[in-house]
Amino acid sequence: MAEGLSQSRKTVHPGRRRRRGACWIATTGLSAALLASCQPAPDETVLADVTHPATITFRAASAGDVHAIEISGSGSIDGVARIELLLDGKPYRSLDVHDKVAFRWRNDWYSREAVVRYTPLRVRGGSLTLRSRFETLQ
Repeated sequence: MAEGLSQSRKTVHPGRRRRRGACWIATTGLSAALLASCQPAPDETVLADVTHPATITFRAASAGDVHAIEISGSGSIDGVARIELLLDGKPYRSLDVHDKVAFRWRNDWYSREAVVRYTPLRVRGGSLTLRSRFETLQ
């Protein structure tokens, strides 16, 4: 569990984490083809206190082999902070954020886990929500 995050996903303070599911169905008018896909909605983590560092481990919820990941974030930071996606304990993707935060990374990924490290460099306050979505082969 990440530092600064609650133990329960239902707890609103000091931090919260939730997982939602969604399915979509599309049909074509010219044929009787039916395309259906169910993918879990992003796993979401709200940092409890953006003035303190945090390490978040996201895990794939659905069965199947992972082949890609999407990491996104939104919020606002009063100051400057660094967000890193780690691979084998070393930064794989890195971004320094400030003011309004809105980013999305999509990468090939073959692990059922992903570790994101948040490091405040000069942060006085703000809020930040991080999300992950693992794509799997069914």
